[in-house]
Amino acid sequence: RELIELIEQSGHRLLQTLNSILDLSMLESGTLKTKPQEINIVDEVQALVAQLAMQVQDKGLFLNFSSLYQDIRAIVDRTSLDRIITNLVSNAIKFTREGGINVSMQPHGKQVEIRVEDTGIGIEDGFLPYVFEAFRQESTGMARSFEGNGLGLTITKRLVSFMGGDINVE
Repeated sequence: RELIELIEQSGHRLLQTLNSILDLSMLESGTLKTKPQEINIVDEVQALVAQLAMQVQDKGLFLNFSSLYQDIRAIVDRTSLDRIITNLVSNAIKFTREGGINVSMQPHGKQVEIRVEDTGIGIEDGFLPYVFEAFRQESTGMARSFEGNGLGLTITKRLVSFMGGDINVE
């Protein structure tokens, strides 16, 4: 039974990696299909945060969402926005052992700032320039204690750029 679960988990991770590689190649080749539409991104992000709350509760963490505005309209590809928020919040959950995550948003002219802040382990200053590079991870080898393929933030950055935005980490 344990062996079957291990095989199933490994297959799931392999599928995630293959899907990430395909997504990245579509982004790089400009063949990603999008459906831009006007949505209230406050509602969209709030709903995503609510969905991710179960992962946080399992770890004994908090996940808060805040916006001074109830309605911020933007023309976006909903699937891309969902992937961006899910990648950022899931990353924050993965690297936070205690405390939690705050997601906030506010308009800035024609753009919207979405912040994901956590009380996690942080990123070494020397690694910050590489955080969005494909397959780059801060710790590697046997010392690595977190799973992942090193593509989540790369895809996130490419999606944000594809939608005309900018992303940074501090």
